[in-house]
Amino acid sequence: MSKYILFYILGLAVVFGSCTKETDNLFDQTSDERLSQTLSSFQQALAQAPGWKVYVYPHGLQSEEIDVGGFTYFMKFTDANRVSMVSDYDSVMSATPKESGYRLKAVQRPSIYFDTYSYLHIPADPTFEVSTSPTFQQGFGWGTDFDYSFVKTTPGDTIILKGNFNKSEAVMIKATQVEIDSAFNKGRLKTIRNFTSNYLDKNKYLYFVASSNLLSVPSFNLFLRKVVFYNFSASGNLSSIIETPFSYTLTGLHFKDTVTIGIYAFQDLLWDNVKQLYYFNSGGRRVEFANETSTIVSFSLAGMIGGTDYQVISIPPQPLPNQSATFTAKYNAVKANLKSGPYNLDLTYTQFVFDATNRTMNMNVYAYPGTNLLTAQYNYTYTVDNNGYFKFTRTGQNEYGRQVEGSMREILDYLETDNFRLTGTLTSTIILGQYTSKERPDFFFSGNLF
Repeated sequence: MSKYILFYILGLAVVFGSCTKETDNLFDQTSDERLSQTLSSFQQALAQAPGWKVYVYPHGLQSEEIDVGGFTYFMKFTDANRVSMVSDYDSVMSATPKESGYRLKAVQRPSIYFDTYSYLHIPADPTFEVSTSPTFQQGFGWGTDFDYSFVKTTPGDTIILKGNFNKSEAVMIKATQVEIDSAFNKGRLKTIRNFTSNYLDKNKYLYFVASSNLLSVPSFNLFLRKVVFYNFSASGNLSSIIETPFSYTLTGLHFKDTVTIGIYAFQDLLWDNVKQLYYFNSGGRRVEFANETSTIVSFSLAGMIGGTDYQVISIPPQPLPNQSATFTAKYNAVKANLKSGPYNLDLTYTQFVFDATNRTMNMNVYAYPGTNLLTAQYNYTYTVDNNGYFKFTRTGQNEYGRQVEGSMREILDYLETDNFRLTGTLTSTIILGQYTSKERPDFFFSGNLF
């Protein structure tokens, strides 16, 4: 080996040796010591605060194409690895504190594990009877988590979490003693849940003026915990749809993100106990929801039905708003015909399922002959004219449809003869799809739109 190569190798050894020594001296503590200190700082922050309000946003049902809102928890931690909590998940959990265990642990990053069964575990429970999963199936729950990683390694008044399994998002905000007392001792979460439900029952057609040329109509889904704002221009055209997850708070409803509509931006709806209404604050202004006695606006479903917006109009057995006396009489006649017919059928749901790509619509009639569900299906193609009227042409039916066609005639005669305008109409809790006959405008009906 030449002396030049030897000097080169020795030089590299000196360089790398000095780098290693410099790297080792970057921290005064080992990685295990630093990790232990991080966990200790979180433990101290959690236990020393009066408590925490925690907003959890499940992420694990997107594979099922189901988006859900959030859950609110109020938690009190102790140094002895115990945590008490209440939750807005249901009326019992919102007023009855439950204690369980927790521990801080480092896996890939510092994490908090709720290691005994708690209110966090219930929406994550795969047993449908426990979680009442939006999938209506076993094995899913709400797609949420009960083990979380700390996104930042330094605790503060706000702590951001990420679920270790479903990647749910969660935000912990330090609560005041007054908030903790209200949540744990006064059952305020349950009170707000009840106020909200009663308010929406009594105020079917809410709205607020978002700007000089924009009217916003909210529709709340209390089961999935989402609110959709339908925004209409001064000419009555639907200009935008904004959907946001929400959960309950001690003062009203909290949105995952700030909502901007017209000249307003807001993240919370606040309950006014004196006026018995919801309002929001934006830019120093208080904006109250107003209510009408009937639907304020409607919008054409031409171009929206059968695509990514809406696919189904579903008529339940119970009457819905915006159903004419003529339709009600015909619908009741169909029910009576099916019941008195040879199969003794009890009519349940009737669904109109659209496919905009192929311009088809299937009418599915669900009925029970005893305990078994029967589906009578009628198949149609459709056209839409320049004025937005739909014309349906029968192309076939299944065997059950053929067998009960005589009983269905009271409805089929209208559907297969007339032209229909399809519109979306709004209430505070549901969005409806409405059929209205052009030739016989006294025949109109509504179904849940989804």
